[in-house]
Amino acid sequence: VELFGLHGCSAAAASGPASADGRTVVGRNLEWPDHGVLGRYGLVVAARPEGQRPFLSLGFPALTGVVTGMNGDGVFAAELTDSEAACAGETND
Repeated sequence: VELFGLHGCSAAAASGPASADGRTVVGRNLEWPDHGVLGRYGLVVAARPEGQRPFLSLGFPALTGVVTGMNGDGVFAAELTDSEAACAGETND
């Protein structure tokens, strides 16, 4: 599946008075073209490594890294690259 030339992804977060109960809420959309394949092969890893922080990782088999994830302390991470700009050498400075 060709994943380069993607359009990017979007995310939003709210906390304090901006959320219903004052807690932080995070959401994201994975806006990659599916090509009828990716939706069938999503991979969820819920890990509790001994002596380390537990974490949750969402991605796809053979795709290295974390597409979306969170650790046991609530630290959220997501790949949100706008690859068209990255490939053109553009920055958001």
